[in-house]
Amino acid sequence: MFFKFVQNTNMTISEIQFYELLSSKIGRHEAQGLVTFMETKMDQKLEEKTMILATKDDIKELKQEIHFIKSDVANVKVDLIKWMVGTGIALSGVMVAVMVGMIKFLHLQN
Repeated sequence: MFFKFVQNTNMTISEIQFYELLSSKIGRHEAQGLVTFMETKMDQKLEEKTMILATKDDIKELKQEIHFIKSDVANVKVDLIKWMVGTGIALSGVMVAVMVGMIKFLHLQN
């Protein structure tokens, strides 16, 4: 209940204020234990979130990798176009040769 109140009012409470508030409700020893536990849990959550976040260096490195991949894709695209044009020319040559062969064959039969 208390945590919802703190979150809803956008208040910032120091550990001392938190301890004082709790010690009057549940006792000094229990308040100290709870404050220590909460601090440890918050530190763990912060560490987990920090491990997930990307730094500026991470983002810069990813941008460089993306640029490298884009240039590789462009090179592959050029190579693919070269092969397609070459294959088209070769197939055209084969078709012309087949047609010439068929014409010669038909003339020999007449």
